[in-house]
Amino acid sequence: MARRMERRGSSIQWIRRAGVRRAYVCNRVALMYTGSLYTLSSLHLIESGEAMSTVANKEIVRRFNVEVIQEGQREAFEALMATDFVNHSAPAGTPNGAESMWNTFKNILHPALTGLTVIIHDQAAEDDKVTTRKTIHGVHTGQLLGIASTGKAISIDVIDIVRLRDGQYVEHWGINNLPSVLAGLKA
Repeated sequence: MARRMERRGSSIQWIRRAGVRRAYVCNRVALMYTGSLYTLSSLHLIESGEAMSTVANKEIVRRFNVEVIQEGQREAFEALMATDFVNHSAPAGTPNGAESMWNTFKNILHPALTGLTVIIHDQAAEDDKVTTRKTIHGVHTGQLLGIASTGKAISIDVIDIVRLRDGQYVEHWGINNLPSVLAGLKA
């Protein structure tokens, strides 16, 4: 019994180091809560550090979505973006560095959408990459890429992949349905 408790205590310490707020351990499986996501993982992966990095990486991406995209916090953006960041989804011939991402959030989405929120539906992580399926919601109350305010509620569906290094975004690939949303606003 003492060995089992010692092992369990060790696992909980590994879990807490990754920024997990609550964790429940039963039969070598941990249910971990990071503040917005529940994650199941075997204690073998947790103790090896493998699951901890994916949990921590998911939390970094969740934080980016809330603090940067939804809330527009410049300080969080600077803390979470590597200086050598590359956005592989930037349109051809346009800048693809970190500032181009900030420009999209701060100068395109926020002025156009009142009550901007980001809902994360799914996240999957492996090694240093996190894939997220999310929806950006808001009410179209300002000009959005040349389209005058309509007052309509809009939803932009997004799937993106982010590669992280040392807790920062290094690369981004993404797809979204913004073209069809814009077409709907013009109709």
